[in-house]
Amino acid sequence: MRFTVSQEELTQALTRAQAIADRKSSMPILAHVLLQAKEGYLHLCATDLTLQVTSTLKASIEEEGQLTLPARTLFDVVKNLPSAAVELASVDDAQVEVRAGKSRYRLAYLKGDDYPELPQADEAKECTMNVESQRLLSVLSKVHISMTQDSSRPHLAGALLEIHKDRLRMVSIDGHRLTCVESLGDTPQALDPLLLPAKGVHELRRLLEDKLIAGDDTQVRVMINRPYFFLQRGSVILGIKLIQDGFPPYAQVIPQSHQRQAVVSRQALVDALRRVRVLMQDKSRPVRFCFESASLQLTSESPEVGDAYEEIEASYEGETLMIGLNAGYVLDALGVLEDEEITLQLSGDLDPSVIRPATQGQEDSFVGVIMPIRV
Repeated sequence: MRFTVSQEELTQALTRAQAIADRKSSMPILAHVLLQAKEGYLHLCATDLTLQVTSTLKASIEEEGQLTLPARTLFDVVKNLPSAAVELASVDDAQVEVRAGKSRYRLAYLKGDDYPELPQADEAKECTMNVESQRLLSVLSKVHISMTQDSSRPHLAGALLEIHKDRLRMVSIDGHRLTCVESLGDTPQALDPLLLPAKGVHELRRLLEDKLIAGDDTQVRVMINRPYFFLQRGSVILGIKLIQDGFPPYAQVIPQSHQRQAVVSRQALVDALRRVRVLMQDKSRPVRFCFESASLQLTSESPEVGDAYEEIEASYEGETLMIGLNAGYVLDALGVLEDEEITLQLSGDLDPSVIRPATQGQEDSFVGVIMPIRV
């Protein structure tokens, strides 16, 4: 195999590939990237058997072929090469030579035939359609905050994607909180729910935010062939193996009514919560939220250090209420919002609290549910 390709484009492709290649797997070849040179293009593939990414680059192909190289090593080599054309050529049955300008490296490779056979996006049978990229990004960028890190609960270690004819909805639950985000707008086809793993959610977001991918920024292509979900943006295709476990009936978690409501400045609440957390050595301890007619009082206590008190203005409806909440969860929800004011909907001190923007947009909506902590 022998080809020449742009150093900048190859670095971008390897950046995506090495993030997915699995260096901790019991299968050493999963730490490699598959290079396929054919018909004027270089295809780079990486997988951990749950995620896969394929980037296609224009290249000058002198000899077609395929092989695999350690993804991280190749990335480190290529990103430090001079900004010139990179030539890669196999020199024997065990090594390739990488050249750019006066730089030269020799790397050991494995045969491409040993790489796992990957599902292909063009084999998608259930659905192929275009989706507005900003709508999908708007829900991905908020829903991630309540995906659990507990691998023993795989059905919660991700986010549910619902594609309806008039909206996109994503939901995540970690057992202590729920996030539900919607983006309104027409969609070509409604689908059964898709449960995406957490790493897949993060990689989808990175792909949609990548400013270096050429092509149409307004639309992405979604292809589904269960248990695989594919998204194509420009010349990059990300494949995700869906979680097969059932997702909890999340609608039952979202309170349908409330007895009390407070409207506060989002930034003022963020600043106050950060200050009262300064003395908290155990960040999982609750912060006391005391709601009164015109104020919200925040109190934290740390037996080893001391206590802290903050008070901010609030427009509050209802009787005085004190409730304990995990401040980190509240800050996570406030951090993905941009609204000047937020609404806290409450009932009793042992009932879930709901965070919403004070004014929900015409196209997007956000609901954050946080379970209380007894104080």
